[in-house]
Amino acid sequence: MVSEVLEISTSKVKVTYHFLNTSAHVIRTTVAFPMPAFDSGARYSEDDRNQRPVDSLRIYAGGKLVPVQKSAVFLVDDKNVTSELRKIGLSDKQIFDPEFTCIDMALGLQDSENCALTPQQLSAIKKMPGNKWQIKETAYWEQVFPAHTGIELVQEYKPFVGVNFVYESEDKAACLDQGTRRVIAKRQEEDPASSATTLSVEYILGTGRN
Repeated sequence: MVSEVLEISTSKVKVTYHFLNTSAHVIRTTVAFPMPAFDSGARYSEDDRNQRPVDSLRIYAGGKLVPVQKSAVFLVDDKNVTSELRKIGLSDKQIFDPEFTCIDMALGLQDSENCALTPQQLSAIKKMPGNKWQIKETAYWEQVFPAHTGIELVQEYKPFVGVNFVYESEDKAACLDQGTRRVIAKRQEEDPASSATTLSVEYILGTGRN
């Protein structure tokens, strides 16, 4: 990889890579891009709540759109339980539902008439130990790197945008500038119960962690 230019915002993540095949051979390989896992407790705007980034992902190689496939796993406290959920008869549509309808219903977090689970399925899900229920998706595609040639790969997607509450003007995780800190501090002097909200976007910075 010759260079990597990363642009992150709440509306779009864009990464421009320049790769150079220094060998005398054409390289054909599968390239994978893992997305941050998302969970049933996440909160997004009503317009795009739980929109899956992999659905909006676009890959361009040399300016041309590349067909992208995807895979997904269901995690409970970071353990892959996809096969267990399939064994009790849940379909992939039920397992990888971005609204977590069936899972939340089984855990008693919401009522739903749209997910008919059997008593046996409800019991099996409730018995799964863990507190963090997540879906993790990975996009992958076939890429050709010509011999002695450079190629530009561009990937774009709309990220998950989380909402966090800030109760203290000195909150280190919120990355606030001094002007914003002063405004929050003044508001909290007037109303100690007040809070601010920040938008957050996750991105794995370490290249090759796929």
